[in-house]
Amino acid sequence: MRVIVIIIAAAVGFGAGYFFTLNQIPRLIMAGTMERTAGLAGGWNQFIHPGLRDETSTRVVRPSPDLVYSACVIDLSDGPIRITSPMPDRYWSLSFFDANTDVPDIAQREEFDDVAEVIIATRAQAESNDFDGVRTIISPTSRGVALTRMFTPDRSEYPRLRETIQTAATCGPLNPAP
Repeated sequence: MRVIVIIIAAAVGFGAGYFFTLNQIPRLIMAGTMERTAGLAGGWNQFIHPGLRDETSTRVVRPSPDLVYSACVIDLSDGPIRITSPMPDRYWSLSFFDANTDVPDIAQREEFDDVAEVIIATRAQAESNDFDGVRTIISPTSRGVALTRMFTPDRSEYPRLRETIQTAATCGPLNPAP
């Protein structure tokens, strides 16, 4: 009888450890990453443009040296967020990572003409708003990270891309406070 209790207790302990490892550790890591990135950006719902990455860049696991990255740490507590960006003549994407590190949606260059406009909202926010057909990403969590990537085969193009695309991109409240 005692052996059965030990086996059951061990199974419960392993099950709890397995659940914690798969469900809580990614959340904790993402929460820390979001706090650090928001601090570097000067706050939530603001873009940060970290510059070109290379083999020494370790903040992101294996960043591509031929992609230009921008990130906006999103907090939907006060309402939906609008992201805009001029479109380059090359690969561009916006991936949204929720607080669980899942990617509920990705917006691609091919979906837009000259300027991308994407709204990120929770399901409840989307159900109570009319976004007039604007590309909308539904987030299952109230916080996350919007990451844009833009291809640049020639690193000497970066200053132009930073000036014309990155610095013109916006990330902020859909309805800013007056």
